[in-house]
Formats: sequence, C-alpha cells, structure tokens
Amino acid sequence: QKQSKIQLVCGNTGKGVFANRDVDVYVDLKRISELYIIQSSDTYISIGAAVSLNNLIEVLTYYKDKSSTFSHLADHLKKVANMPVRNIASWAGNLMLTHDHDNF
Repeated sequence: QKQSKIQLVCGNTGKGVFANRDVDVYVDLKRISELYIIQSSDTYISIGAAVSLNNLIEVLTYYKDKSSTFSHLADHLKKVANMPVRNIASWAGNLMLTHDHDNF
C-alpha cells in the first residue's frame, strides 16, 4: 500500500513558486492559535511558526534595540516576495522552502 505524502501548510504561498509538488494531503495549520504567539523578555524573543513575514518584519523593527542583527534581518525580509505574499506567508514556511529548494 502506498504511503500518503503529507505536507503541513500555513499560507501555502510556495505553491505559486513550486507548483509541481508530489503531495497527497495538505494539513492546514492556520487555525492553531499557539503558532501565532509572540513573546519577549529582556533576553529573548519567541516568534510562533505561523507568524507572517510582514508581522515578523514589524516585530524585528520594534525590537531592533535588542540585537544589532534585527534591523538587517528585517531589511532582508523586505526583499522576499511582495507585500501581499508577505502578509500571508509564514516565516517558518519560507524557511522550509529554502531548506527544500537550495536554489531558492
């Protein structure tokens, strides 16, 4: 019996770039509220996997004084896709695209 190929998705914006995926079942994570949590303290910032790229940019910009790398990372993320896609795409999903496609 063939095993189903399952993919976890949040915005699934990668489908527009890599349309020919060999996936049988998509599991949508959009309604898992814990994946949107953003927490901070004096020593760390925790950002849920479903947080959009644009929300991540806002968080990094807001907390830019916590780390000298945050402004640079926010500037780099502004170059990823366009505004509407960044509003939907999760940062973790984007990271997985770069993991799965080293030419991306």
